[in-house]
Formats: sequence, structure tokens, C-alpha cells
Amino acid sequence: MTVRVEDCVTEREVKLAVSKQTVGDVTIMETNEGFYVQVEFQYIRPRRFWLTSKRSPSVPRCFKHLGRLNDHLRTLAPSATVRIQRERIGEKHVANSV
Repeated sequence: MTVRVEDCVTEREVKLAVSKQTVGDVTIMETNEGFYVQVEFQYIRPRRFWLTSKRSPSVPRCFKHLGRLNDHLRTLAPSATVRIQRERIGEKHVANSV
């Protein structure tokens, strides 16, 4: 999955936004390839960004294990609400996590 660079954010930028309390919801998108993360930033207008790595700033980071991803998000954005969105052919299911 490749997206526009301006729609991407690194973990360092998320940590900075957490310290400024501008992180909204975090959405985990489950796909056939794995799990991708979207982070909502609360500025004047809320905006969603894909979590990427420094090495590949225009490619959303794909996580293969939901448990390890959840542990990682607890460290990265401990106060954020995390939602899981599962996409299947022709339907969407959304589950909320507190």
C-alpha cells in the first residue's frame, strides 16, 4: 500500500503529538496483508495520518501480529482510544477497544 507522503506520520511525530495532547483516535485497519494504523490528529480540523517508518515515509507500516501492535500502541499513545476496523469483501466491521 502506497499513500501520499503528506498523509503519513512517523512514530516520532506521534510521540510529539501525544505530548501536546493533540492525538485523537487510533484506528487499526485489518487487511489480508496485516494491520495498518491510522492516527487522528486534533488540530483545527481533525485529520488522519498513516503510521509509517523513517526508512519508508510514504509506505504505511504493516504489522503482522495484533497483540504486539496493541502493546506497541500502549507505549506510543497510551491515552488514545483504539478502534479495530476489519475489512472483508463487501462488508466492514468495526470493534471498539477501551
